[in-house]
Amino acid sequence: MFGERIKIPGGGPAMLAVLMGVPALFLLAHPYPGIYHDAIGYTLQALKHLEPDTLGGDLYFRFGSQDRFTVFSPAFAAVISHWGLEPAAHAVARVSSAALCASAWLLAARLMERQLAWLALALFIIIPGRYGAMHILSYSEDFATPRTLAEAVVLLSLAMAADGRRWLAVLVSLAAGFLHPLLALPGFLINLYLAVSRRLRLGLIALGVAAAAAITAVAQFAPVGALQFLDPEWRAVLISSTDYVFIDHWRVADWQPTVVALTTLVCALLTLPPGRARELATAALAVGAAGIVLSAATARFAPVVLMIQGQPWRWIWAGKALSVLLLPVLGKECWRRGNAGRAAIALVAVAWAGSESPVGLFAAVSALLSVFFLTRGTQRSTTIVAWGSGLLAALLALALWRSNGNLAVAGVALAVIACWICAFGPVPPALRFIPVIAGAVLLSIQSYPSLAGTGTVDRAPRYDEAAYQAFAAWRDRISPVQTVLNPTRPEMTWLLLHRRSFAGYTDVMFSRDAALIAKDRERLMRSVFPELFSNPGSQPLATRALGVTAEKFRELCQVPELNYLVIREDLPYPFLASAAPPPFDGYRLYSCTDVRIEPAG
Repeated sequence: MFGERIKIPGGGPAMLAVLMGVPALFLLAHPYPGIYHDAIGYTLQALKHLEPDTLGGDLYFRFGSQDRFTVFSPAFAAVISHWGLEPAAHAVARVSSAALCASAWLLAARLMERQLAWLALALFIIIPGRYGAMHILSYSEDFATPRTLAEAVVLLSLAMAADGRRWLAVLVSLAAGFLHPLLALPGFLINLYLAVSRRLRLGLIALGVAAAAAITAVAQFAPVGALQFLDPEWRAVLISSTDYVFIDHWRVADWQPTVVALTTLVCALLTLPPGRARELATAALAVGAAGIVLSAATARFAPVVLMIQGQPWRWIWAGKALSVLLLPVLGKECWRRGNAGRAAIALVAVAWAGSESPVGLFAAVSALLSVFFLTRGTQRSTTIVAWGSGLLAALLALALWRSNGNLAVAGVALAVIACWICAFGPVPPALRFIPVIAGAVLLSIQSYPSLAGTGTVDRAPRYDEAAYQAFAAWRDRISPVQTVLNPTRPEMTWLLLHRRSFAGYTDVMFSRDAALIAKDRERLMRSVFPELFSNPGSQPLATRALGVTAEKFRELCQVPELNYLVIREDLPYPFLASAAPPPFDGYRLYSCTDVRIEPAG
């Protein structure tokens, strides 16, 4: 299976188009954002393995964390110790993304012709993989995280299952659990569903229902550890900081990408002939729907801690990824069915183009109805569906254009499809060089900043060696067991000072004690720094003026655990000034010791 040569139908021009076009598309759609988002937490976990005595006492780890569930952290720590923080994070992010793309292509190549598989990979790269609430999660993330690697292993296991090695696929998906158990579980369930007979599948469903009932019964009558109900105080902290874990708090906008993905799977189930692709679509749809139902029941009726922490709604990531990969084969099958099928796939295209808008949601439901009548209706109803769906697709596309205005992904997708037709379709030989030229130009544009040494990360500052060395005097001043508060850049305390942070990431979901301490700390910060919590999103936190006064500083220093404050404001106390380049310039390090020893009055 994996020793075969990767053949590119279409001859030399097609091969050149693929070799240049795929990397160019990836660089265009996935610029490296730096150490931001959850990469901060995973980088902290790696640094803890390098400096356990210092960072192990941080609130993030004090009561346990998700770090104990993954082998990613020690491996990432080894790369950091060898290459340095910023290069290691960048390398891990890019290698993970490359592994995910390779696994996606292997899976697509076993579900469709090789020509279509290359188109599937291109769509997989350019279509955003966001799912869940607030668009904070994606099946393809561009920063350093074990999630992308776990997803790559899961897609590899699905490729094995499609190749007939189903029990091996079950074992490989279990191995993904060493990287990220939550994302490996849907892969394991899909592979198990495919590996057993149809009769045993009903037994597995019954076993799953019984297990959920047993967990709820233990939480109700003999609570122990994570097998207990979430108490109101802990729930309130989770809702205020991570309400996306409660599916009953999702808005309509949060459901839109998920509905588009699931309706695409249903369309594939109704349209595709019996075979690998249809069977995988069925399994992914069943597992994703089960995760949503289980999450809804947990949030509304039985908030067991273990189930809240398990976040079964995240099972939909596998269905989202598969739905994107199946778009070319679904389009081919619908196109083959005449005008009605072509109108239906036009609705699917509009749904994906507007997957994060109400227009896309309506288009997805309309596409599902169109496909249903296409496959189950009479010849007369099919004709009506063809005209109705075509007109509706045109109107929805117009509405999407008028309401959204940002159709960059749709435009790139159309350009990709046009280049794919030129590379693999029945076109004059001269046209086959169009995608080659386009790929070469795009690759040059996207690669030049990196090759010229002028490339910058997209969203986060660089935590490189120069920035780290600029704070050497601060690290000499701050004891390894002391705690620092930087209200505007809390991650700077971990990544540049390698010290414990009073603010920032805390695993409030995995420890009630940590959640309540984090709540008290946030209450104090809201009192001292109201500017941080007013008009969220209107201005980056790092650039906000805090208006800190000597009185506020003294109020903060009444907390025994807090030792240092990092701000840009001028206070009547001694300080160490930052010697770092932007954006870390202008910071001042104030010690609470100077407040605690000043004479009364």
